[in-house]
Amino acid sequence: MTTVELPAVGRRSRPRTRVGARALSRALFAHICEVDARRVSTNVCDGLRRLAGGAPPAATVGASRVEVELSPIAHRFNRGHRVGVQISSGAHPRFARNPGTGTSLDSADAELLAADQQVFHDPLRPSAVVLPVLAGTSWLC
Repeated sequence: MTTVELPAVGRRSRPRTRVGARALSRALFAHICEVDARRVSTNVCDGLRRLAGGAPPAATVGASRVEVELSPIAHRFNRGHRVGVQISSGAHPRFARNPGTGTSLDSADAELLAADQQVFHDPLRPSAVVLPVLAGTSWLC
């Protein structure tokens, strides 16, 4: 919970996540939101990162570090509100769905595979959110 107003302005917002998944091709959709005292969540900015190729990372200590570049932000998080982060495997129909097989995204007859992704947040596999906070402001949570 923010104890002061938090002004975030810029283009460098990004969740840094540690992710394990079984699919060879997948997407991570992330968005930052402001959550008020009534637990109403308001979207602030978001972005999508497509990941493809290679062997999928195991859901172990060696989980991959993935950063999602978000849209520019110009928002003041109110005192007493929370900064929320939501991570999902996609945002269809806003972004084309990823079939999970490595085939073309526009293939009408592509087989669809579940990504089965897991986002970690522990001492061995930390995740974080980086916000471009205006200079001269302090953020105490």
